[in-house]
Amino acid sequence: MSVFTPAGVSYAEAVLSIDARIIAPAPNSYVALICREQDARTGYLLKVMPESGEVVIQRLDGGSSAPTPLANAVSAAVKPGNQSNHIELRCAGSSITARINDTDVATAVDGAYPSGGLRIGAGSNPGAIQTVEAHFRNLLVTRP
Repeated sequence: MSVFTPAGVSYAEAVLSIDARIIAPAPNSYVALICREQDARTGYLLKVMPESGEVVIQRLDGGSSAPTPLANAVSAAVKPGNQSNHIELRCAGSSITARINDTDVATAVDGAYPSGGLRIGAGSNPGAIQTVEAHFRNLLVTRP
């Protein structure tokens, strides 16, 4: 399940921030924020996995192609379990930055997609068959 900007709404530079928590997190469950989305499988994806503290930034290039890894980190800034995390995805110029609980945790540089829509959601990594329940609060879109 995800929520996204309406068709025709596009952001060149934006900071997407939200408070999110996964109710019964499993090792492979994540909260996702996407910026510069061109369609449902194209743009920049931030995945935050509370159980492992892993933060991943990937470029989605559409269709069945595998995501391109751009940055990966394990951070103590990510609160484990079902605690709420304040998550920000900043897309400014060619810089894509993940900020968790007021700490910059990963940055990538990529200019493939200069603008697009925004999306939030939750899910689990491929191969995992599970339902992920996430609660979101305080959605905010600002300029960097």
